[in-house]
Amino acid sequence: MPRVKRGTKRRDYRHKTLARAKGYFLTKSKLNRAAQEAVEKALKYGFVGRRRKKRDFRSLWIVRIGAACRTADISYSKFINGLKKAGIDLNRKILADMAATDGPAFTRWWKRPKPRIPDLKLMNAAQQEMDSLAHLEERITRAVELVANLRSEKSALESQLASALAERGAIRQELDELRSERKHVRTRIEKLLGQMDLLSGA
Repeated sequence: MPRVKRGTKRRDYRHKTLARAKGYFLTKSKLNRAAQEAVEKALKYGFVGRRRKKRDFRSLWIVRIGAACRTADISYSKFINGLKKAGIDLNRKILADMAATDGPAFTRWWKRPKPRIPDLKLMNAAQQEMDSLAHLEERITRAVELVANLRSEKSALESQLASALAERGAIRQELDELRSERKHVRTRIEKLLGQMDLLSGA
């Protein structure tokens, strides 16, 4: 079986690895195996670092903006909330650069949204009042529905009572008629018994 030496592909692969490991310490930039391990670890660190860099810079921008806001006697959260309420679309990178390099321009920005920052206590009180009014309105609607249901039930009961009273009157009339018939039958029976006694005595 012929021997395979991989030709130029192996050499290109090694050259690429050593080129990536250029400047590494000792054998990490000379030997292929050590260089490959170092390059793979460096790529992993680079992958993590590219994402951590975004977090670190965002934290730095927030610190710079917060420091500039404290000098202007306003909190960072109120400042960002005021910018959003005012419709100013500036990211934290630009705001931090303005706070670090151009203080007057940054002061002009925070002066604009400051009057538009709502009072949280008033907002909470208004929201609570609106909630209480909505709850009261809901209770009123429920009470109105309950009254309507009670009225319909009352009318139904009144109609049932009227029909029951009418039936009661009819039953009483029938009872009176039966009682009168009973008296009439009893008198006839008594007459017949008297006639039978007369006939038997004769």
